[in-house]
Amino acid sequence: MGYLFLGDIIGIVEPSVRMKLIRAEPDCKKSHDIKKMPRSVLDEHPTFADAWAEPFARPDVRLIPLTTDATLYKRTLALFERTGSALSDADRAKFLDLKAKISALELEFQTNIKRRLHGTMFANSPSTRGVVSAAYNSRCVSSSLPVLVRLLGARHDAARILGYCWADYRLSACMARTSPAVIFFLMRVLDGVKKRLESDMEGVMELKAKTEGTALRRRSYEDVFRLKFTPVNDRSLVWNDEVQYYRVNERSESDVEGELVGYFALDMHPRPGKYPHRCVVPLLPVACNVENLARLGKDGQEGSALTKHYNRFGHILHHMCTRSEHYLGSWTWSVNPYPGGVELDYLEIPSQTLKNFLWQPSILRLLSSHHTTSAPLPESLITGLSRSRNIMSGYHYSRQIFLSLWDMETEEDVKSDVDELKESFENGWRESTGLDVVEGTMMAASWYLPAMGYDPGYYSYLWAEVVADTGARYRTALLQPGVTRDAEDMSREFLGREPNEEAFLREIMAE
Repeated sequence: MGYLFLGDIIGIVEPSVRMKLIRAEPDCKKSHDIKKMPRSVLDEHPTFADAWAEPFARPDVRLIPLTTDATLYKRTLALFERTGSALSDADRAKFLDLKAKISALELEFQTNIKRRLHGTMFANSPSTRGVVSAAYNSRCVSSSLPVLVRLLGARHDAARILGYCWADYRLSACMARTSPAVIFFLMRVLDGVKKRLESDMEGVMELKAKTEGTALRRRSYEDVFRLKFTPVNDRSLVWNDEVQYYRVNERSESDVEGELVGYFALDMHPRPGKYPHRCVVPLLPVACNVENLARLGKDGQEGSALTKHYNRFGHILHHMCTRSEHYLGSWTWSVNPYPGGVELDYLEIPSQTLKNFLWQPSILRLLSSHHTTSAPLPESLITGLSRSRNIMSGYHYSRQIFLSLWDMETEEDVKSDVDELKESFENGWRESTGLDVVEGTMMAASWYLPAMGYDPGYYSYLWAEVVADTGARYRTALLQPGVTRDAEDMSREFLGREPNEEAFLREIMAE
């Protein structure tokens, strides 16, 4: 499992502005405390590896016979090197100053992001849709783009001290390893989805010409993963009356409750001041699923919202099921990955794989019902829901690939000013989707992920879909190891083959 400072969860779920300011103060302090790390080990040892190996050579220290311990050794050594411990004193001082600057700029960028728009989910008027879309994608343009330029520059300067560009510095601890490997992957998939994109755009133009429950289905997860979920009704354990809290135990074939696995909380609905996106937060030994699903009304719950919920719940299961002896070998937090967690481009694979199950008709029958009567849905609706998976998939993946490529580009090559940053965004959008950016907009100014630990890892969502039999094998092969095995080896074992994009492309091209 992972851990989290208490201030972080308060900042996500607490609506009080005062509490957010209290939370921001230790965050700023934390960004400067990085300078207090131990001084360079090169004063006493010829190389950092020599310094790290010395304790393990002593006769009173046991050797490292276990694979998990050997992995811990390798990852800890790499982590120290990546945080500057192998640098000279002069370079290390520069590196730590830049890391403190990066942390402060990331916090400033996050603070600038405004709340989501409410109340205009659908509109018949094209002009109204245009105004709302332009307003939504213009959030924070003036306040955040200058911050983003400074942030990207500081990252580049810090990575250069270690001999990288920022993209390759971050990717060196991922499955992909290098930015050229990611770009090659993205361009290959983009070529594969272009035909679907053309079909989507034709359908949209035809339409334009014509028109100018949140309840967790616990039993399904219990059966698949051999777990037992029990509601805990102690309200002193939660921060809001709407939060649901569950205990998780192992479950035998005869439905007998076994060993305690952990706890999780579901904070499902929006409220003023709450983090407006969705994430899973580990609070050892508890995981909290923070979402913003609409409360059930006369129309029930949107299917797209439920698929995102099942994706998040995949992170909950990953957190619950990890069986690592060491913290650095545990799962990590999906909103801001910690250095000790799973590889960034593996992080989404288990949850995306679980989300894929949702589209199977047999699973839809099990998980769905009428939101007021609980009656089973008619078979025609089940079939329609299953087929709806690929509606506008060409546009969806072209957009996702563009954002991944732009994320990678900005972390490889520094943009000198806001105009250059906007130009690269507009050109890339046009090349990937065939569409023009609405004048005056720049959605990246209010895009959380690059400033919250996913830099340059947005490609990992698509990577996860390309990589993603049974729940028991899913649990043991993908969830339990945590970081005790390489992500590539876990993926290969689960798939029974080398990961590639062929199955993914076949799926999205299906009608």
